[in-house]
Amino acid sequence: MVRLWKKYGFIGLFMLLSGFSGCKKPEFPPVIKILGKGGMGNSHMYPMNSKASYMEALLYNLDGVEVDVQLTKDAQLAAFHTENLEATTNMTGRIYDYTWEELQEQCRYNNHRFRSYSLISLDEITEIYPPDALLSLDIKIFIPSDEEADAYMNAYINALKDLYTKHRNIMLESSSPYYARMLKAVNEQIPVLLVSNSASEGLDLVIDNELDGIVLPDTEANEDVMERARNHGMVVGIWETSKSIHYSLDLEPDFFQTTSVKRFGR
Repeated sequence: MVRLWKKYGFIGLFMLLSGFSGCKKPEFPPVIKILGKGGMGNSHMYPMNSKASYMEALLYNLDGVEVDVQLTKDAQLAAFHTENLEATTNMTGRIYDYTWEELQEQCRYNNHRFRSYSLISLDEITEIYPPDALLSLDIKIFIPSDEEADAYMNAYINALKDLYTKHRNIMLESSSPYYARMLKAVNEQIPVLLVSNSASEGLDLVIDNELDGIVLPDTEANEDVMERARNHGMVVGIWETSKSIHYSLDLEPDFFQTTSVKRFGR
């Protein structure tokens, strides 16, 4: 017990001892990687992309997590979803307007339940997760200005290259085919996937831009889409929205992103 406390602290120990959900766990082929979307963990207890939520996904023994990534002013990588800080925190502007030290010291979530939580960096996430855990990085690109575009993207790519030296099992996601092509410069060994809300349009863009695969909402995934993607050698990921988990798993994607992490405790 003492060793568990020292290793995980109060939050981690509570999650270990509280047990898993009594719901029946979905059956799925072992080849499907199960990822906690946005490191959500329990979204009612912890803020998205927080250390606590990533720890929960880890403790449920998932294959990895999907992480929302943004670049700071001093070229560090932070886990954060929205473009504007004021949407969910006590700060204004963008992640890129601040250094990592400023964000770590000053940025807190608006929700009164989450005010004790600070942002987490990608370096911290790589320290939490073992080398074989899959990190699917949703690269959020918010160009500060046309004049800064080249410097911004070069700094982003260099930061991702550095991250790859610390954790090799990563994929890169982008909703922009233009920026997805640019992300191929990080390392030819890293799969770069297009995030798309439209299967037909997205598959065409993946083929035209010579990307490695696609990530779709479960509402866009079906057998015809999977067949076309497989015929072109694509990696396919599905994220959970409104369809049943079994529906998505029966399609046998390469990975499934879910916020229902307790249902996959192994």
